[in-house]
Amino acid sequence: MVILISAISLLTTLIGLYYIGEKNKWGFVYHTISVAIQGYLFFVLQNWFLVIQMIILAVFNIRNYYKWRKEDAFK
Repeated sequence: MVILISAISLLTTLIGLYYIGEKNKWGFVYHTISVAIQGYLFFVLQNWFLVIQMIILAVFNIRNYYKWRKEDAFK
């Protein structure tokens, strides 16, 4: 089960990073889903340092998404 969840996380990471590279805002959504999945896995494994790291990454993904949205409003 952990391997399946990890594979889904990898897939959403790759899709998300590809979309971000193509300047598509959906990349942030996919990447945030990946980070949430990784955070869940680290929570189950009780690796608290990595859980905190995933929370920080999710917050920055959401922040960056809104910054991109705001910039698009001025174009």
